[in-house]
Amino acid sequence: MINWRNFAKETLRATLSVYPGYTGDRTVSGEIVVRFNDDDSLLMKMIAEGLTADCSNCGVHIHEGTTCDDASMVRGHYWNTVSSSE
Repeated sequence: MINWRNFAKETLRATLSVYPGYTGDRTVSGEIVVRFNDDDSLLMKMIAEGLTADCSNCGVHIHEGTTCDDASMVRGHYWNTVSSSE
């Protein structure tokens, strides 16, 4: 369980799950907390299960949507388009 006392700023919390329509053999689960800082940076803390230590094409990113239960509600990638591009 993530220690929530370490987060004094605005935070978002999400449950990790398999992406809608995924048919692979991984069953990923867990939780992630994102804290937004005053300087427009963010801090992510994640606890995840079902990943392999030797994964060479793994990564974490945030989507604009509010659920992964429905693929149409996942929406695009979330980031500051002024400082980053896809």
